[in-house]
Amino acid sequence: MVCFSLAACLFFTIAIQDLVKGHVVVNRPRLNKRQFDLGSLAGLGGASGLGSSLGGGGFGGYGSEEAGGFGTGQGKPLESNGGCPSYYMIGARGTTEGPGGSMAYNTVSEKVMATIPGGARRELDQYSTSADYTMTVTEGSRTEVQMISAEISKCPKTVFVLLGYSKGAMVRTQTLNDKNIPQDKIAAVVLFGNPYFKAGSPQNKCGATTGMGVAAMAGVKMPEQLIDRVYNCCVPHDPICQIDGTIMNHLTYAGQHANDASNFVMIQLKRKLLHKTGHK
Repeated sequence: MVCFSLAACLFFTIAIQDLVKGHVVVNRPRLNKRQFDLGSLAGLGGASGLGSSLGGGGFGGYGSEEAGGFGTGQGKPLESNGGCPSYYMIGARGTTEGPGGSMAYNTVSEKVMATIPGGARRELDQYSTSADYTMTVTEGSRTEVQMISAEISKCPKTVFVLLGYSKGAMVRTQTLNDKNIPQDKIAAVVLFGNPYFKAGSPQNKCGATTGMGVAAMAGVKMPEQLIDRVYNCCVPHDPICQIDGTIMNHLTYAGQHANDASNFVMIQLKRKLLHKTGHK
């Protein structure tokens, strides 16, 4: 077989485990690091105007974090929650990205927290961004379910904004299919370069109207109850969410697309917070 693009190779080698569809576990051939590793593209982020690379570390913009990995927004919370944040932003980054966040969604979290006070943010910890696309996605989702459940038990009024890029978008989708996640606690979801992308879904944004992602055949979908709170952003010819194209298109989410996603999140979050406080 001759691969004319990275996407073509990915399509024939993608491996998914623990498909969230009727709790059926499907095993496929495991990827190795040579088959799916974007680390060789480190530095392309800066070349494409994103200001950061795909290599580990070097993802600024999150600023200082408090003990436990939390950072708080500026200003007073919208309401007193006994020390709990009004909302909580959790990021799941893409392959080889470091613990400081993602080049795709850091701008989203920064703008939202600068505009709407009372929030906290954190990167999904105990989540491997290695090139393994089997166990690490499942483990990341399991970790996130535990994290959200623990936070809800401590802070039952807190709502959540979930951000995911590339592999992290897969983690997001599996998490939201877990029966232990109360969907009324989800204020907004942003997915960039989602391997589960399918054309024609109502939550789709950013111009891709055809094609499907490299993992779309796994059949993992966003729960229908959350569709109006999801911003599923796939640009045309991004080979991760469209199968064909060039990998440079997978690195273009940090600009206008992130700004548009920020506005979407702020609208959804304000609506959720106002509803929570009883305001109309």
